[in-house]
Parts: sequence; C-alpha cells; structure tokens
Amino acid sequence: MSGEEKAKRGIAPLPHSLEQTIRELELDKVISQAIGPEVTAYLIRAKREEIAAFNQFVTDWERRQYLDV
Repeated sequence: MSGEEKAKRGIAPLPHSLEQTIRELELDKVISQAIGPEVTAYLIRAKREEIAAFNQFVTDWERRQYLDV
C-alpha cells in the first residue's frame, strides 16, 4: 500500500524506535485499560531503564564506524 493510500485510510505508521513506542503507549488509553495502569506504568518504567542502560555503552557498530581508521 502506498503512503498516500495509507493516509486516505487513516493508517498511521508504526513507531520506529523503542522511545517512540513508549510515548505512544503513554497516550493509548485503550491498551492501558486493557492491561491495567499498574502494568502500563511498569512497562514504561522498565523500558526507559533499558534505554538508559543501553545508551551508556558504545556499540560494535559505533566502534567500527567512528574508531576504525
């Protein structure tokens, strides 16, 4: 389906990152009600901690991209 056809049908793209997904989850009242506010809050907190831990490390890709001469 083309981007234009998706827009006509009101189909939004999926989030491209974990951070975007967390933001969408915070705004989604249907999912929050379905799984409960405690589970929603736990998932959001756990994933933010995961992102923070990941961001403290240099990845192999970054080493190859920026440090290999």
